Amino acid sequence: MVARTAPSGGRAKGGEIRVSGGKVAVSSKLDATGQGDTGGTIVVTAREIELAAGADLDVSGSVGGLVLVGGDYQGGKDAATKYLSEVVANAETVTVAPGVGIRADGTQGAGGKVVVWSDAHTSFQGSISATAAGMAAGGDAEVSGKAMLDYRGMTDLRSEGGSFGTLLLDPYDLTISAGTSSGMSGFDASANDSILNVTTLTAALAGANVVVTTGSSGSQAGNITVATPMTWSANSVLTLTAAGSILINADISATGATAGLALNFGGNYSLDNGARVTLSGASASFATNGAAYTLIHDATGLQAMGNSGLYALGNDIDASATAGWNDDAGFAPIGTFTGTFTGLNHVVDGLAINRPTTDSVGLFGSTSGATISNIGLTNSRVTGRFRVGGLIGQQTGGSVRASFSDGIIVGSQDNVGGLVGIVFGGGSVTDSYTLGSVSGGSRTGGLIGLLNGSISAVSVSGTHSQASVAGISQVGGLVGYTLGGDFSVSVSNSYSVGSVTGDSNVGGLIGDARGSISNVYSTGRVSGSSSVGGLLGNGVASISGAYWDVDSSGTSNAVGAGTSTGITAIYSSSAGPNAFAQATYAGFDFTNTWYMIEGSTRPFLRSEYSTTITNAHQLQLMSMNLGASYTLGANIDLSVLQQPAQMWSSAGFSPVGSMATPFTGSLDGAGHTLANLYINLPSADYTGLFGARGNATIANIGLLGGSVVGRRQVGSIAGYAGNSSILQVYSSTSTSGYSFIGGILGEGWIGSIVNSYVASSVSALGAAGGVIGYTDATTLSSVYASGYVSGGVGGGLIGVFGYSPTLVNAYWDSETTGRSTNVGGGVTLPGGTALTTAQLQGALPAGFDPTVWGTGPGLYPYLKAFYGASEVPVAISGTAYTDSGTTASKGAGVTVMAGGNQVGSATSGANGYYYALSAPGFTDPGTGFLAYTSSSASYGSASSGLNLWGGTLRVATDATTNSAMQTALAGAYGSNTAVGTLLSGLANLDVSASGAFTVDTAVTRTGTVGIAAGGDLGVATTGTILGGSNVTLSGSHLVNLRGADAVASTGGRWLVYLPGSTGNTYGNLDSANYAVWNWTLADGAVAQSGNRYVFAVQPTVTITADAVTKTYGDAVTPTAYTMSGETAGAAGAY
Repeated sequence: MVARTAPSGGRAKGGEIRVSGGKVAVSSKLDATGQGDTGGTIVVTAREIELAAGADLDVSGSVGGLVLVGGDYQGGKDAATKYLSEVVANAETVTVAPGVGIRADGTQGAGGKVVVWSDAHTSFQGSISATAAGMAAGGDAEVSGKAMLDYRGMTDLRSEGGSFGTLLLDPYDLTISAGTSSGMSGFDASANDSILNVTTLTAALAGANVVVTTGSSGSQAGNITVATPMTWSANSVLTLTAAGSILINADISATGATAGLALNFGGNYSLDNGARVTLSGASASFATNGAAYTLIHDATGLQAMGNSGLYALGNDIDASATAGWNDDAGFAPIGTFTGTFTGLNHVVDGLAINRPTTDSVGLFGSTSGATISNIGLTNSRVTGRFRVGGLIGQQTGGSVRASFSDGIIVGSQDNVGGLVGIVFGGGSVTDSYTLGSVSGGSRTGGLIGLLNGSISAVSVSGTHSQASVAGISQVGGLVGYTLGGDFSVSVSNSYSVGSVTGDSNVGGLIGDARGSISNVYSTGRVSGSSSVGGLLGNGVASISGAYWDVDSSGTSNAVGAGTSTGITAIYSSSAGPNAFAQATYAGFDFTNTWYMIEGSTRPFLRSEYSTTITNAHQLQLMSMNLGASYTLGANIDLSVLQQPAQMWSSAGFSPVGSMATPFTGSLDGAGHTLANLYINLPSADYTGLFGARGNATIANIGLLGGSVVGRRQVGSIAGYAGNSSILQVYSSTSTSGYSFIGGILGEGWIGSIVNSYVASSVSALGAAGGVIGYTDATTLSSVYASGYVSGGVGGGLIGVFGYSPTLVNAYWDSETTGRSTNVGGGVTLPGGTALTTAQLQGALPAGFDPTVWGTGPGLYPYLKAFYGASEVPVAISGTAYTDSGTTASKGAGVTVMAGGNQVGSATSGANGYYYALSAPGFTDPGTGFLAYTSSSASYGSASSGLNLWGGTLRVATDATTNSAMQTALAGAYGSNTAVGTLLSGLANLDVSASGAFTVDTAVTRTGTVGIAAGGDLGVATTGTILGGSNVTLSGSHLVNLRGADAVASTGGRWLVYLPGSTGNTYGNLDSANYAVWNWTLADGAVAQSGNRYVFAVQPTVTITADAVTKTYGDAVTPTAYTMSGETAGAAGAY
């Protein structure tokens, strides 16, 4: 059907086509195009409308025309906005089939208008085009189902040089997800809700601005839920308009230079599950309810913020450069800030503020009535005087929500908090937490120093091993001092697990409490001189549902002074109310507020849950939703799993999923690592990071160090995996148990492990495999294993199998695994090849993709995705021995530190060889490498040859003094006091100095001491050497400035290797007639006891032959030579 006005001057406007009836089906072309003129109008109305295959509605022209299918704009409800003045009857249902085209293109000007509307249900799988020419604007389109919309089509509203048009999608309740128009549960919509497929939406954004709205009537709330991550790169704007609220439960990312997101809501909007909104374009936009925000993309923009207005972070910000700003004073705190700031769940990393004489210090120095939300501070260092906090120094009124601080906060005076220094004027802090350490004077708290407001759903969690809160008076793990007065003071649904140290009024939760306290607990160790309590230092408060852990806090007093009514003692390691039992916490709402794993963890706050995982708590909380998709947002150190005050029982991490309720979602490590995973469940089957997985995907994650102990089906990644995929995973986490123990999987059914490797020990009494313990038809492709495999039935790759697995380009190190076959029991399957260490290092084995794998001299194959484009990891290696270099130590756990940080971990192989690959992002700090086990350590500047001897600290050093050597050692292990204690407690010391070396401080060991200098060996006046057994010294000369007590051995002898000796005194060191020199003794004539010098002399001996003539047959003269240079008493020895 064609409708066009009569041509004039070679031009003709498009005409009008109207199709109506009770039920209408269109399957042919409706043509109302303009020829060199404006497009026409097509209106299709009926109760039921179907645009079937073959239908083509076209109102294109020099300027696009108008197409109405099923109703006018937004159902024609507003006379001011509808397109036709007449009433256009609304359809109940509209179906647009695949292949159907609706066109309103402007060939010389603007695009036209298109509406597809129904009151009940619209299904759209066709295409809409309303493009524009030149600088004219693209057209507008609306595809709406007032009650339900299924949009799976394509819309193109672009312009050659002008602005995009707008696509309006207008159902009632809507969920943006990966689903189709069917019922959902959980994060998805219910059966009555509309579903917008995320792929369809992002495709639409490639060609148009898109508006998604909900209706405002009916039984549903009119909410929009973003349940699946979405990304687009075009310069288009997505507008979400909800009669109710907008729930963003998954990431939204727009990278176009002018892309944007606008949120309009009748209720509110929220960023849940850790969802982030990223708007990284230089001119990107963000708005809520019509109010535009200023987007901040870097530290310079952050510093340029004004004291009022609306601000948002468009992306994560690297603020490490602030350390050098303002003559090293760092970032200048913002404020007094009175506006609105949202981080959109982004972080500011490395913020540095060094202003020890300045008050009101933080990212915001002070705020008044401000709204701060969804901002994280990581690796920050903030120093001030009074009123110091990581986020805000002083908060007056206003609110802080869903924010956290992770760093070192220092105030030289009072009112210091990890997040906020002081909260006045009834301000509130909700759904927030702090990590790291806080130190100050009086009124110092892990979260807030001084509180005159309210806190709900907050937590303080010291996830660093040295996390602490330290102050003088009124010091608390959560709050230093809650002050009464004009505003109600309350603390509810909160907890603290960090250590707390002060002088007086020191409490695990609050130092000095007034007001109302409910549903709280504390576990951290508490110490002070007076008024010290496990929960409160001093309390005059209304308390209910409060608990403290007697065992981990180290105190049996709930309150140091004041009332303890409403506080209950709990116990984590002794008899009493169990800290890991839900029934213990009377009054806690475990349905809406709290979550715990019975018998395994303490209560978490449900608000901590996030699908973007950046800390150990969030990793454990994957158990809350076993079907979700998770992403690691950072490298995570899991050493907190073994801290008594933290969230876990002595069994450590609780495996996610079980055979009864397996994990069915996905975990994308995004190139991040989990260090020091610890699981100790020797009586439990199906043990690993995941207990059991079904139809799940684990990818792009590395496990560094730690151990997993179970009974059967034990693996570092999972105990059991059915029909699951593991891609680009590596592990140096040791696994052990009774049987079916694997480096990655305990048991696998079908599924695959691809581009992965294991560098840790696997130990079992029964079946053990370098990669997998037991398998039915699992595929192993491009994998290798180099860890020690110890088992009754052990294979380099697989323990045992049922249905035969498939091996493709699979390898194992026969020297380090100690296995000669790839399957236990002497079985070798095709596709799996044994290589030596030398063969596996330095070159990629056959079949390994060089775009995925990297290698280099002394390097096993490594996964490039974990490292920067130009980054080459460092291998730290050596051989571990149980003694002084003779007997290999098999399966020993080795940790490597440099610059105060753990940079790698390893397990020694069957031959004692260990190999630790540096963690991603490692930069050699130049402090040398320290490798250690629980009973040995080795330090040196070189990354190879760090051999470990049992009970010995071995040091290869360029230092010239003992004190300098100790400083270098401390530079390697940093503030890790546990490592420092280990080193000082090792019985033996073996030092090899490259040049001259002076002992200028005391050297004391209970075992042997050996010091070898490449030049002179000296003992300064401040130095002594004491060994429990042998002391061995060597060098060019001994220079003793100490005197007679320079060297001693309490239980044996000491040996000095030097060029020569002439008496009891050598190098000013008087042996008091204990020296042994110029003696000629028969074999066995000396019985050693007590202390002795034994000078090992290596003189140059010259032999000169006499002038002798001999005739054949004459006897040989036996002494026809002379000898010189020998030590006295040695004559005649040659």
